[in-house]
This record gives sequence, structure tokens and C-alpha cells, in this order.
Amino acid sequence: MSGDVLVWFILLLLILFFDGTVIHLHMINKMPLWISGIIMAILVPVLGFSIGAIFLKISRVVDSSGTH
Repeated sequence: MSGDVLVWFILLLLILFFDGTVIHLHMINKMPLWISGIIMAILVPVLGFSIGAIFLKISRVVDSSGTH
């Protein structure tokens, strides 16, 4: 499995997890969808940059000769 496949797989799992959580919270009337949207709009860039930084550090450890 290449690194790109791993990144896409993890991002897909995160999207499914967060969407499932939002739908569940909406169904039991704990959180309106618009509040969930605002929270996800704030968290998604933070998670994206964090995951990118983690994978960049891992790639530098695994192959220190590349430009990354």
C-alpha cells in the first residue's frame, strides 16, 4: 500500500466517522446540523494540517534522502 492510498484511506475514515457522529447527534436532537457544520468547518483544516504534518515527519524518517 503506497503512502497516498494510506492518506486517502485515513481521510475517508475520518469523514465517515464525523458525518456518522453528526447524523447520530441530529437524530437524537442533541445538536442542530448548522452548529455541526460550523464545528466541522473549524476542525477540518486543523485536522488536515495536523495529519499532513505527521505524515511529512514520518516520510522524512523513512526516507531521509527525498525532497518530500
